[in-house]
Amino acid sequence: EIRAAEAVVAQSKADLLYAQRRFDDLLPLAKKQFIPQLQLDQARDDLNAKRALVHKAEADLARARQALELRIDGDYAIIKEAESDLALAKYYLGQTTVYAPVDGYVTNLQLILGSYIKVGEAVITLVDANNWWIIANFQENSLERIRTGQPAELSIATYPGKIFKGKVESIYWGVSTGQGIPSGDLPDVQNPGNWVRLAQRIPVRLRLENLDSKYALRIGGTVSVAVFTEKGIILNNLARLWLRIGSYVNYIY
Repeated sequence: EIRAAEAVVAQSKADLLYAQRRFDDLLPLAKKQFIPQLQLDQARDDLNAKRALVHKAEADLARARQALELRIDGDYAIIKEAESDLALAKYYLGQTTVYAPVDGYVTNLQLILGSYIKVGEAVITLVDANNWWIIANFQENSLERIRTGQPAELSIATYPGKIFKGKVESIYWGVSTGQGIPSGDLPDVQNPGNWVRLAQRIPVRLRLENLDSKYALRIGGTVSVAVFTEKGIILNNLARLWLRIGSYVNYIY
């Protein structure tokens, strides 16, 4: 860059010298009115333009020399800039290989070679194989005695006749049904239309306790849940019996 800037300076100075000689030759002719005044004015403008180009070329040369001489922590700044560009290029190259954050299964993969992916666009689904939970939508009038940590049994439609152990992990604090949305307008109150209001469904999250690798699970599968809120009552046995009957019915439906 310095050598190129030096060549530009030399060329611009040669052009300036030529413009100066041409103006000097035309000046006495213009004084004697041998040439039009306009021709002399054009030569003067060209001389000033060539002089400005010389100043610009010299300034560019000075910047190129300063860039070479500038140091950061003892190293040349242009080398630091090149190393920074290289590190950024390596980072971008590393981002072209995507690693799954957890062990699991890739599903709904529809990419082909040459597919263009926009930043932030979801293109595959990764199912975490080691982090499963069950969402049971209980009626709100069934939540009075449900507490975190209570034992539960579950039947999964994928495996008829198999009963899984579980535990209540959390109870959701709300659902969107009936929730007012701030809009700046008057509220739109819905008329239920029924004399008897049906209970809302509130999600309860449960964790599987005896998960076995031979029982592969699927997101969105159908599960029946019985939570045992108290020990030693006859309803627990009835719930277990009903859960097992429903599990065997899965062989048919």
